[in-house]
Amino acid sequence: MNLVGTIKGNRREVPKEMRKENTRNRPAKSAEFVFNNISTLVSYVPKPKKNILLLSSMHRDKATHPTTKKPDIITYYNATKAGVDTVDQMCSLYNCARITKRWPMVVFYHLLNCAVINSFVIYLQVNPDLRGEERTRHIFIHLLIRGLINPQIATRLKQPQRLRTTVMNAMEGLGFNVAYPAVAPAAPQELPPQRRCAFCPTGKRKRTRRRCCECDKFACTQHSASEITTSVTCIECLSAE
Repeated sequence: MNLVGTIKGNRREVPKEMRKENTRNRPAKSAEFVFNNISTLVSYVPKPKKNILLLSSMHRDKATHPTTKKPDIITYYNATKAGVDTVDQMCSLYNCARITKRWPMVVFYHLLNCAVINSFVIYLQVNPDLRGEERTRHIFIHLLIRGLINPQIATRLKQPQRLRTTVMNAMEGLGFNVAYPAVAPAAPQELPPQRRCAFCPTGKRKRTRRRCCECDKFACTQHSASEITTSVTCIECLSAE
C-alpha cells in the first residue's frame, strides 16, 4: 500500500530546511526534495511566501513537469485527491456530527456520515431507473431515516401509556395512528365556605375559611391556634380547655 498526501509544516518529523520560515526567500515554482529509506518529502513553492509539503512512499526521484515545473508527486496528488475532497464536501452538506469532547463520538459521527454516503451510492446502483428528485441524497436520507425509525415507533406504540404526549404527537405527525390513553377528568376540588370571623371586633371582621373543630365557629388566623385549615381550634375553645 502506498501513501501520497500533504503534511503540516509544524510536525516535528519535518526538517527545519523544509519549513515555511526557511523557504520564504526561495523563488516561485521551485522544489526541494528529501529522501529516506521508505518515503520522499517535497517542498514546493507555487508563489512567493507559500510552501506546500507532500509526503510520498511511491515516488523515488526528483521528476518534475517540463512546462509547469511541478513535481510529479504534486501532479499525482492533484489527480487522485478528488475522491477525498468530494466525500468531505458531501459530509459538510448533510452532517450528523455534534459538538463533543469525546473523541470516540467524533469518530462515530464521521463513520456514520461515510456510511450514509456509501449506502447512497449503492442505492443509485441498485435503482438505476430513478429520475429527478428521486436521485437526490436529500430524499434518500429521508427514506433511510424512516426505514430506521419506523420499526422502533411500531414497537413503542404497543405500550402507549409509557409515552409522553409530545412523543405521541411527533409519531402522529409521521403518519402513525396513535391511540391516546384515556385520562379520567380530575374531580373539582371543593373549597370550604367563607364567612366572617366570629372573634374579630365589629366593623373589622376578616373573612376566612377556617372553622373550629370544637364549636364550629369561623376563626381567622389571628384568633385560632393552628395553621392547618382542617384542624383549627379557636381561642375560645382553647381557653376552655
